[in-house]
Amino acid sequence: MPSSRRVPRVCSFACLLACTTQDQGNSQTSALTSGAAEAGDSNGASEGTGVDGDEHAGDTSSTESHADTGDSHADGGSSEGEAGTGHEPATSHADSAGDAGTSGETGSTHGDTTTGSADFEPDPSWTKHELLFDQFAVPTTMTNYMCTGFTMSVPQLRHMVAFQAVIDDTTHVHHIILYKLQSPKPGVWDCSSMPQGARFQWGWAPGGEPLVMPDEAGFLVGDDGDTHFGLQVHYNNPLADTDFVDSSGVNVFTTEHLRPNHAGVLMLGTVGGIVIPPGMSEFPVENTCPASITSSLAVAPLMILGSGLHAHELGRKLWTDQFRGGDLIGQIGKKDPYSFNDQGFEPVDATIMAGDELVTHCVYDSTSRTEPTYGGESTQDEMCLNFLLYYPAVEQEYCGTG
Repeated sequence: MPSSRRVPRVCSFACLLACTTQDQGNSQTSALTSGAAEAGDSNGASEGTGVDGDEHAGDTSSTESHADTGDSHADGGSSEGEAGTGHEPATSHADSAGDAGTSGETGSTHGDTTTGSADFEPDPSWTKHELLFDQFAVPTTMTNYMCTGFTMSVPQLRHMVAFQAVIDDTTHVHHIILYKLQSPKPGVWDCSSMPQGARFQWGWAPGGEPLVMPDEAGFLVGDDGDTHFGLQVHYNNPLADTDFVDSSGVNVFTTEHLRPNHAGVLMLGTVGGIVIPPGMSEFPVENTCPASITSSLAVAPLMILGSGLHAHELGRKLWTDQFRGGDLIGQIGKKDPYSFNDQGFEPVDATIMAGDELVTHCVYDSTSRTEPTYGGESTQDEMCLNFLLYYPAVEQEYCGTG
């Protein structure tokens, strides 16, 4: 019997994985061997270097504390999986447990807000790591991707098993992404393009709630000794507001009790291939993860736990169709209607097999625009993405065409 898993209404994975993974192309790699006995294997990332240009430095070590609320292996809510797949979808828990970290004191919308409601209770055996910006002055230009670096020192291999966003400047924070880096990168830097080898671990966008991993899987840390992270925040400031500072970030919870599998995130869809004419009430975009890629990607079946569909302000309907042997067998995530202000992982119970074809669809309403809208990083641009939370982890992070 599979172990019981909690399926949080997980924080949404937002934009910029596209900038990291699409330049990796459609490299085909075999599945990482799962199992705690082989946990010494890394989630796998290629060598990379950081982006130069630190703006200010400081202590970049993560702040640790033991979670002091909740029951051991809390069962606050579970979602049964579909018959025949042999696993349960990820669960969604909301929470305000634990400290939210530092908060900005300048600007009217700062609230030191730990996302979610009171039913998220961290296991008291977990260790909490606070990865937060420290009173960062929000840029006055419209679109900025800023990163700050952290090093997580753990005495042994651990799994990251829960993530809770801390949103300080609720006006300007468009999304947050946590990347695992190959080398330390202290201070704060512009990260419109992430260094080669940066691996997506977790993300938040509006409407996202805490992510609690099921008992089957977790994200590995400590495999290379100290684990290095880059915390990216996309600041959207179209009105050129001044005098705002931000201390947003994430509370990460780790356990020394390794899960049977290493988790990963696979991105489907497209950004660069989008061109939406103005004045269209329903304009479709689709992108395919072909059978030729899943044939090597899913050497072992990929057990899908959750789907995080993502578009910007014009998105109205988003979903991914799954085909096997030419036949439509189901959907891996669907948002109809889609709202930019209500994003998050939805529980999914699906299995990707070698040879499956995955077609991601997005439908946009551009009647409010008088000029074409293109795929891009700005909130005013568009994206068509589906972030799949799954196990066992493989090296490849993106599957699509174009």
